[in-house]
Amino acid sequence: MLNVPPPSALWHFRPQPILDESFSSWFCRTAWQNGLYPADLYRIALPGARMHRIDLDRFACDELVENLAQHTGINTDTLWNRSFRAWDGQLNEDCSKHGKLLWLPPAGTDRTCKSFGQQVCPDCLREHQTPYLKRHWRLSFVTGCTRHQRLLIDRCPECSAPIQPLFTSAHSDSVAICSKCGFDLRRTPQTSNCHHTDLTIQKDLIETAEDGWTYMGKYSDVYSLSYFRILWVTYRLLATGQFAKSLRNWCSTHLGEAIPSSNIPLIKEIELLNPRCRQALVRHAHLLMQDWPHKFVAACQASNISSKDLIKGYDKEPFALWDTVRCHLHTPSTETSAEVIDAAKRHLLSQDICPTYKELTQLIGIKFQARRHMAESGRNCIHYGVHRYWKLDGVSSEIRTAAKKAARREGENIGPWVDKVLRLALEQNP
Repeated sequence: MLNVPPPSALWHFRPQPILDESFSSWFCRTAWQNGLYPADLYRIALPGARMHRIDLDRFACDELVENLAQHTGINTDTLWNRSFRAWDGQLNEDCSKHGKLLWLPPAGTDRTCKSFGQQVCPDCLREHQTPYLKRHWRLSFVTGCTRHQRLLIDRCPECSAPIQPLFTSAHSDSVAICSKCGFDLRRTPQTSNCHHTDLTIQKDLIETAEDGWTYMGKYSDVYSLSYFRILWVTYRLLATGQFAKSLRNWCSTHLGEAIPSSNIPLIKEIELLNPRCRQALVRHAHLLMQDWPHKFVAACQASNISSKDLIKGYDKEPFALWDTVRCHLHTPSTETSAEVIDAAKRHLLSQDICPTYKELTQLIGIKFQARRHMAESGRNCIHYGVHRYWKLDGVSSEIRTAAKKAARREGENIGPWVDKVLRLALEQNP
């Protein structure tokens, strides 16, 4: 039963959480309605503490939530269900722990790096008299608005800063204002349309997270915690690493939908990918997990992905993944000795072939990363600058540099960014 605090303990302005509102959004509205900055309300609700750059959706503590409940008359469970704690045991084991979370990237600043974990739909912000943030916008597999069929945005279109409503001015519309440059996100140019297939996949994934279980082929019903872990492994294989391009090509050939390699950056920090890139990767990861595990196994076998690439610790992997890898993708543990490599080098040299790592592995039939230093360098190349090379005849180096910066601000590769700019220019001057 809810313990109702005495009237003297209640604050004068106590906005009720909106149906699908996130904890940080409600916290901001509570602060603004009381004429405070969110940082001021944090010090009042948690005496002696400072908010700094904390992500309240993830790191709100028990004392803070209890004090807020006492002064607003709102049940603590209602507040917790709007934070990351609602996903405990469904997406991650414990969202309060430090470290990276699957599908729940931080918002604002993660250590010293920008992080774009807060997404918004400009149309949703525009149509509500009091703008607010939906809690599903924090999930990285959520990339589109089901109401407006548009891509979400995860950064200010004016200055490319992360969206951080906790550090804006004390005004009721501040949730829709960029905390860095003051741009009104409701004025964002119309974003791309979302395909019906992507929105259907997104809806299914949200329902899986809410229900706590889903169906996975021969493994029948599995917990959502296991499902989203396997989905993340598949998603990451498509997003980055040595197998990404071959997996994308397999999907293009066998699933009928291509992922243009040049249009999605192969970056290690895949949490930084923008909604357009994430939407394509989530779609293909979801397709690979259909009829589990047959499509996944076929794609891995075609791309030479084996157990040593998929399983790092058997005690941490879901059974549906571990058993699939054990039955279909298991590679016996082998080690190539120095004597075998020396013999292979002598044989290649006798054939006037340079004993590079590629030639040696083809001859021996086994990779030997631990002794890769024994192979000869394939060729001596002079590196072209410090960035990936791109060329357009007649374009000055100053324009190329400025274009790279502009593309980086939007989280895009230079190719798709130049393509977009040229298309806009041609539409304006047909």
